Amino acid sequence: EDYKMQHENNIYDWIPKDDTHRGKGYIVQTKHGKGYLYYSEKLVNGKAPIVLEDGSKILCSRENLTIIGFVD
Repeated sequence: EDYKMQHENNIYDWIPKDDTHRGKGYIVQTKHGKGYLYYSEKLVNGKAPIVLEDGSKILCSRENLTIIGFVD
């Protein structure tokens, strides 16, 4: 249980570590709508940088994101 909670809250566990995935990522649902979390983006103060469909950018905590698809 401890292991599961520790890893569910670590956004880096979702993101492959190599550079072959540049431009790829996840389609996520946030409180503000659908957006994209790209593998190449780094966390900012522990939050994931999300690009919303309208092009605006927000920072989201892991608990406020739901993966709904993938960007290949």
